[in-house]
Amino acid sequence: MPTLDEELSFRGIALALLERGHGQSPMSCRLRYGRAAFILALVFGFMHAISFEQGHLGFNLLNFADTFIFASMVTVVRTRSGSLLWPMLCHSAWNVAFFLPWP
Repeated sequence: MPTLDEELSFRGIALALLERGHGQSPMSCRLRYGRAAFILALVFGFMHAISFEQGHLGFNLLNFADTFIFASMVTVVRTRSGSLLWPMLCHSAWNVAFFLPWP
């Protein structure tokens, strides 16, 4: 379940650690988009954009932009709601919409 582990690791643990590392108490930036959120969105975007196929390293700019924007929005949902439930639901809905075969 990528939704569960990605949300727990990125918007749960990593966000709290990065906010502490930047001198903020965890979840203190409820009404703004902080440095920690930006760094996590970059890492999330790169994680989904880099591929290794047939001995070649690849980078898909469209995947990076798409997942960076999505990660930014979900992080705002996380900081505004103070819960991981809503980001998990958003992430699950996104995955279902993205992977469904549309006619």
